[in-house]
Amino acid sequence: MTEEEKEYRDILIKYYTENHSFIEKAVFTVTASAITFLLGYSDKISTPYAGWYSFGVGLFILTLIIQLYSAYISREGCDAGIGNPQSEKSENCFKLSEILTNTFMILFCIAIIVISIVITGNARNTANDSNYSYEQTIITDDYNYAERRTFVKNPNASNGLNPSKATKPRFGQDGFNPPKNMSPKPVQPPKEKK
Repeated sequence: MTEEEKEYRDILIKYYTENHSFIEKAVFTVTASAITFLLGYSDKISTPYAGWYSFGVGLFILTLIIQLYSAYISREGCDAGIGNPQSEKSENCFKLSEILTNTFMILFCIAIIVISIVITGNARNTANDSNYSYEQTIITDDYNYAERRTFVKNPNASNGLNPSKATKPRFGQDGFNPPKNMSPKPVQPPKEKK
């Protein structure tokens, strides 16, 4: 091997190592961040998507575990190869590490696809179910009172403690608004003293 070929090979090894290290760090960072975000986002997932959402979170957790195990196996291979470059244990560890690396990369991609589909579908589903109605009827001896309101879920309109403000309020008592104040019942005048 000439000096130029050796230099070119060293450059390729250097860039391969840097690229591999960057990809592993990026996948680890994104996976750990995704798990944290998704666990906090879980209360916004509706029931039809809960199973797929859990599956996606499980894929991220599995990706993280396999990545950590792959790093451990690689270290074991390096430790075995330092003492004996022709070590069979070292070779087996590196083969297993390569299989684990390919596995966690595939799981990572599947997890991103599953979670993207679930969050998009859930957002569409909750947008369709965002309005809800409220109806109340009060019946007394003097009149019947019915109130109907349509509420719109808007996270910006509520601080989480107060309900959303009503839109399109409609009141009705046989088609008319109820009186604001009830007229007082007649009272007997007081008797005069003699």
